[in-house]
Amino acid sequence: MELKRPSEETLAAGHMENCFRDASDHIERYLMDGGTAMSGSAPIAIIHLICRSLADLRSAQYLASSGFPVQMYSLVRPVIESINLVDLFVLEPTAADEWMAGEHWKFKPWKVREKLGLKEKDEMYSWACEHSHPRYAGMQLTTYMVTDTASGQTTVRPYVGGLPLEFPAVLMATAFPGDVLCMLSQALSHASVKTEVARTWPTVARRVGEELLPGFRSVYGALEAHGLPEEESEKFLEVVKTTIALAAELEAMPPFEDPPGAG
Repeated sequence: MELKRPSEETLAAGHMENCFRDASDHIERYLMDGGTAMSGSAPIAIIHLICRSLADLRSAQYLASSGFPVQMYSLVRPVIESINLVDLFVLEPTAADEWMAGEHWKFKPWKVREKLGLKEKDEMYSWACEHSHPRYAGMQLTTYMVTDTASGQTTVRPYVGGLPLEFPAVLMATAFPGDVLCMLSQALSHASVKTEVARTWPTVARRVGEELLPGFRSVYGALEAHGLPEEESEKFLEVVKTTIALAAELEAMPPFEDPPGAG
């Protein structure tokens, strides 16, 4: 019996998942190797948020690769919120005291963004919200229409289980956790770790981007067959390349005596 070759979309999603796994391993290793004693609410809250976000993103990548984009967006949305909280606790360490006291109503996403001075709309966060909350955009992803050839009547039917990766929106979703993993690699600089490990942060951030890049190329390449313009693919890839280049610049600089995150 001859085995059927997987579709290009399935191969691209599998490649993205493998690249994501390798990229996320760099962050895990940084956190494990850098484990150090901490005191104060802010450092403890930050390390929790980063570790939780890594676990969320790994689960999200599995869901995306299995054809569950709505569930994936539900996991990635709080990661973006967590990254903003990390930035806030760096700017206002005492805010972490209130957060750890359970005063969560003070840290609604829009309030945190306001405190950070982020006035422009966060397109990635808005997209995740639109597709994870019970809204029409999520229904569009998980339903299809069937027309009876005899009567001409059209009915809407729901998908139960994973969606086909051959659907462009489903395949595109497999790249979303990787985009946010790049963001998490930047927030990683605020994690309290041993000084010698903190000095390796730019290298880790660069490697995360480099590991993800081939996966992004596979996904966007497969999407070009569905009409994604090549210039759009290049625009998406340029964001990752810029992140890698900035990390490489930091890596080339003389190391700080006390780098950010040094414990």
